[in-house]
Amino acid sequence: MLLQTLRARAGTQPDEERGRAPWPKKIKLTAPSPCKTTDLLPAWAAVVTDLVRGAPPTRALQGLFDDVLDLDAQPDALVLALAKQVKAHIAQCTREQLEEAACAAPEPAPLWLQGWVERWNAVVARARTLHMLVHPLFARAHALEPQQVWDVHALCVDSAHDVLGHATRQLDHALSTLVREVREHLMDASHLQQVMLAAAELAWNTHLFYEEATPFYRAMSTAMAAHVPMDVRAARIPVVLAAVRNERAWSAWVPGTEERSTAEVVVAQVVQPHLAVWAQAVPWLCEHAPHGLEALYDLSSEARMFEPLRHAVREHVQQQVTRDMQTAQPATLLPRLMAAQTGWHGLCELHLRDSAELHHAVNDAFETAINVRQYRVVERLVALVDERLRDACAWASNVHDSLQPIVALFRCLYDKDLFQRLYQRQLAQRLLQGQVASSHAEEAMFALLRQECGPDYTHRLETMWHDQRASESLHAAWSNAPEHADRAAFPVVMHVLTQAHWPAMDEESLLAVPDDVQAEAARFEAYYRAEHPNRSLRWHHDLDTVELQADLGAAGVKELRVSAPQAVVLLQFQGTKARTVADLRSATGLAPPVLQRVLRSLSNGPAPTRVLRQEPSDSELRDATTFHVNEALENRDPCIVLWEHDEEEEPLAPLDEQPVAMDRDVVLQAAAMRLLKATSPLSHAQLTAAMAEQVRSRRPGAPA
Repeated sequence: MLLQTLRARAGTQPDEERGRAPWPKKIKLTAPSPCKTTDLLPAWAAVVTDLVRGAPPTRALQGLFDDVLDLDAQPDALVLALAKQVKAHIAQCTREQLEEAACAAPEPAPLWLQGWVERWNAVVARARTLHMLVHPLFARAHALEPQQVWDVHALCVDSAHDVLGHATRQLDHALSTLVREVREHLMDASHLQQVMLAAAELAWNTHLFYEEATPFYRAMSTAMAAHVPMDVRAARIPVVLAAVRNERAWSAWVPGTEERSTAEVVVAQVVQPHLAVWAQAVPWLCEHAPHGLEALYDLSSEARMFEPLRHAVREHVQQQVTRDMQTAQPATLLPRLMAAQTGWHGLCELHLRDSAELHHAVNDAFETAINVRQYRVVERLVALVDERLRDACAWASNVHDSLQPIVALFRCLYDKDLFQRLYQRQLAQRLLQGQVASSHAEEAMFALLRQECGPDYTHRLETMWHDQRASESLHAAWSNAPEHADRAAFPVVMHVLTQAHWPAMDEESLLAVPDDVQAEAARFEAYYRAEHPNRSLRWHHDLDTVELQADLGAAGVKELRVSAPQAVVLLQFQGTKARTVADLRSATGLAPPVLQRVLRSLSNGPAPTRVLRQEPSDSELRDATTFHVNEALENRDPCIVLWEHDEEEEPLAPLDEQPVAMDRDVVLQAAAMRLLKATSPLSHAQLTAAMAEQVRSRRPGAPA
């Protein structure tokens, strides 16, 4: 209320006659009183003493301020004398207050410094009120003697310098002790902030704040070099991170810190020498305290050193994935890998600031681990995709969420061409057997693969999909055509496929199909050639699927869903008579490897699908090996889908035995150009010898 009143009374207007600085509004007096100036001095002295000491003033400040305004009519000499006496009294009272605090017990030094700074802050706060009170007087005095100091705060600063001028060593010792105890968390940082604010006002020397940071944190680094348990090592990470952040905050309080910060001292002395050791705590943190990974990441960010953390994450993930590859059962391998990959990326998002670099480290670890046995992973991944795409119940939820873990694991495969080849084979079986559970899921899988590998990667797959859709339209038109009047006694569905994009279509099939099927195929071919004169058809009956009824004797009548080669073999067992391998080979026209796979699928598959019985059962297949209808089949299901024995992939040769496909001309030309640019002209013999040596060093031969 006092300050508001003083501001209201102390409006300014220029004095045109004297040309002096702005003055408070003049108040007309009835008559100037020469004795009033001398009467004001005792009142001023009492009020100044009370205000500086923080005691209630003995006189009302409003009345004293009115008296000051009345001095406008007094001569300049009297006003200047009064101003000098008031100024001297303010300086004396301020010095007494600060000397009282400075003469307190010097120990402990931080408490002495804290007490003196608190007294200084109190004096400065009271000086603001005093400044508002004497401003009209000091403003007129400044106009008369501008070379003098007429600012109350400046008087307080001068008094502080006079008081502490003889205690410089004590002040430095107290400031040094305070900084050390704050860094050791023995005192609250707010005390340091108050002291540094006072240091900025009083222009104290604060270089020791920086000078003592290096030895302090060097000693901390030395203490941390000792070997400690992993939990202790992990507990140090947030402590050091807090030190870095505290030093950055404290440096902002210290005057003159625009270009340097003691946080860099912590990074150089503590973080950089020990960050690689702390990164070794990643496995322990992942298991016991995942939230500690945030502190480790932030510490790496403060030091701008991400390589130790990236390497530690990569090694830990790789070890975990390698262990899963070695110990997981075949049925649980891929679910464990996908769950682990999702979990690690979730950990990066939650506790590692969603760092793209650490996401890449997780993917690198998975790539290295799973590609040691890449054929096993690719084969099971394709089988998993095929199983889910055949299951209609798997697509009740979001299709993208269901396929994303599969595509994430696919992204880590080196041999994506192998995945494409196996996936193409499974897609062909789903399309030809009519086992596509969800068209939307199939198209979503194409889109994800295209996004990962480009349109060329999925061109064949999408062509197969379009062929199937076109075949459905073609079959509908053929069913309604007049040429289809003489149809077979059983339903036949034709698939027109693009030869270059479907698997197992390099050679025309030699499968001996029944005459009725041959006749139906001939009628369809005539219809197709009439509709498309510029196209030709080649029949691949080995891709056919057949549904037939089989009388298995004592096992009953079953409806079998089989491939065309399996159907041709089963049709040879009319009347449940036994057949040898030689008889079946001549009757079916199947190549020996194909016939061997078919017989194994009919006799050695899962027990509920073994419709044939081999004699002797434990021998290899020879021409004299005999097969019978398995009348002891135990399967109550009236419809049986027979197991198909997949074509065996040739085992991959070791790396040092694989032929290296390379363009020798390009390699030799590049070697010759390097030699001719690097050396002086060479003879033909010298050039040949140098090229041989360079090529040998770049491509060492396989050991004998």
